[in-house]
Amino acid sequence: MNYVRSHWRGELRLATAFWVNVFFVGLLFCFVELWLEESPPIEHPVSYARCFVVYFAVAILLVYPRQIVGVWRSSSRYSERPDSGIWGGVVRVLVVIGALATAGNLIVSLPVVNEQQDTYCVC
Repeated sequence: MNYVRSHWRGELRLATAFWVNVFFVGLLFCFVELWLEESPPIEHPVSYARCFVVYFAVAILLVYPRQIVGVWRSSSRYSERPDSGIWGGVVRVLVVIGALATAGNLIVSLPVVNEQQDTYCVC
């Protein structure tokens, strides 16, 4: 728990915050998403949709904001050092690009979700 708290506060080294908490955790979530899409572990469409919504909520509403805030704070702390160089700014640019890409993916995905809801909803 201290590790998660340290990341949230920006107390981790910039390299650790970026490579471990953003890159590798993001890669792990990509693999989980591919697994859910390609070989769903649940056959029933409603149960599968519920499982995917839980995954989506955890990934987008819990993990992703913690990644962004932690790496942003680490990059700010890194940039305050006199010998920091450009890496703090580079990471912040990558964070902004990633956030814009995520927002774009969400916007593109909404019609697909609505179509799936219309297909499986027995309202």
